[in-house]
Amino acid sequence: MLDPDRSSSPYAQLACGSCPALDEFLVAMVAEFRRIDRDAVLFALDRLALDAGLLEGLPPQEQLDALRTVLGDLEPIAADHVDAVALDRVLAFRQGHPTAIAALWLLVGRRTGVPLGALSAEGRPLVADARPGAGLVVDPAAGGRRVPLHELPDEARWRCPHQIAYGMLTALASGAMERGDLALAIRAAELRLDLPCDAESRRVLELEVSRLRARLH
Repeated sequence: MLDPDRSSSPYAQLACGSCPALDEFLVAMVAEFRRIDRDAVLFALDRLALDAGLLEGLPPQEQLDALRTVLGDLEPIAADHVDAVALDRVLAFRQGHPTAIAALWLLVGRRTGVPLGALSAEGRPLVADARPGAGLVVDPAAGGRRVPLHELPDEARWRCPHQIAYGMLTALASGAMERGDLALAIRAAELRLDLPCDAESRRVLELEVSRLRARLH
């Protein structure tokens, strides 16, 4: 349920419903921290898709190879600043947190006709061909290196846009704390409270926010 105090927030509105479009959701998430040019982000994603070409109908391996040509140079960095998870900065500087890099693969893949899904493997963000039996998994933060299926842990799970945003915010809260930016850590932790979760998980998240706020004072 949407908190009445958050009713004017596009991010909170998207967070409280069914899984939203990933690009719009991540833009709205960053807008909670600073201004971001939504149209410029979507245009940059469209340009990358144009560079990759229309890939629908090609064999899965050829599709991933084509995506690697436009996304394989992205450099993974720690999420100790908003820019590490902000699509505009990741696109501009070709570096970002591994979860943000994986998100770019999903977004460009969707625009080129490649049905990709996000996987979480022991906290490691991966991208996989979502078609049944495809068996193709890549590590976006390692230049799109193919990951053999036998390397995947049994608990590897698909991730929806809500879970992707949760992973970004958790990484940002942790990275900000390590850098000594308590205010940023608190804001990232607060934004997780807008995401759907069960009662026990919410209690844990609220407790973490309370502890961070106590440290600020």
